[in-house]
Amino acid sequence: MNGEPAVLVATGLSFEARLARGPGVVVCCGQGEHLTAALAAAPIGTSTAVLSFGIAAGLSPGLSAGSLIVGSEVTFDGTVYPTDTAWRRLLVDRCGTEASEGPVLSTGTPILAAADKQALFAETGALALDMESGIAAAFAAQSGRRCAVLRAVADSADRDVLPLAVEGMGEDGSVRPRPILRGLLQRPATLPALLHVTMDVVQARRRLSRVRQLLGPDFGVADLG
Repeated sequence: MNGEPAVLVATGLSFEARLARGPGVVVCCGQGEHLTAALAAAPIGTSTAVLSFGIAAGLSPGLSAGSLIVGSEVTFDGTVYPTDTAWRRLLVDRCGTEASEGPVLSTGTPILAAADKQALFAETGALALDMESGIAAAFAAQSGRRCAVLRAVADSADRDVLPLAVEGMGEDGSVRPRPILRGLLQRPATLPALLHVTMDVVQARRRLSRVRQLLGPDFGVADLG
């Protein structure tokens, strides 16, 4: 590693950004326009790769919390972005049987209802959904860089996620507890459902942490040639 960044990583949440950091990695974290601006302003130097990394909503009924997804393509805003074949195969090989390979859907807003997730799977066949992969894939295509997607399922296709669970998400990827606590005070009966979602996210986070160690400091980019 010569000090130049090897890979640009796009994440939506601050804990994902912390997991992704390492030598040769530039991390951009945030939602929507904030993430788009961060990618455009990133000190990417000679880096040739863009990775979308973090948690996702499961769409395929066979995926549970913590299941790994390596995206074969990303559909975003009516455009399909293929991921890089060599990098995708490397990620699948290193993740082993833990990873499922297939299409990913990216949207500008979270999809929280189980019925909506199941309908999207029936319509698109996408394994999972997130809010960052489309932005990362579009940036990679526009800048001529290879792209990959590595995600862990947080909420499965049959899990309804309370709107309260995402009310504390900031545009910069931070999690602000006050809106969540305020919502719990107003609707204390939602606490059990919120705890279920939190446990699912913890499981996905642990899986991401383990696979991060497997992939090496630059997510395998140096081995692509």
